[in-house]
Amino acid sequence: LHDALPISKAPPQEAGWAANVPLANAEIEATVGRYKQTTLIDFYSAVVGNVNAHIGPDGVHPTVVGYGVLANLWSNAITSYVKAINSSTTGN
Repeated sequence: LHDALPISKAPPQEAGWAANVPLANAEIEATVGRYKQTTLIDFYSAVVGNVNAHIGPDGVHPTVVGYGVLANLWSNAITSYVKAINSSTTGN
């Protein structure tokens, strides 16, 4: 994966930096759009429906469940990338 870079959106937050999350995520999306070797990991959309279950009591860091969601997102992105590389090198 030396030429691929997964980048994750910031998660929803309850306090502190929460007001900056939409702007930060817009910048993250714009950055991903500028570099073909990047892949967007949309952690925000994956957990925004149930913040309390996915973001810990500090309002910033994922819970165990949230880290599980994040791990699945990263795994899916990496798996898709590897499949795409394999298809392009084998012609399938």
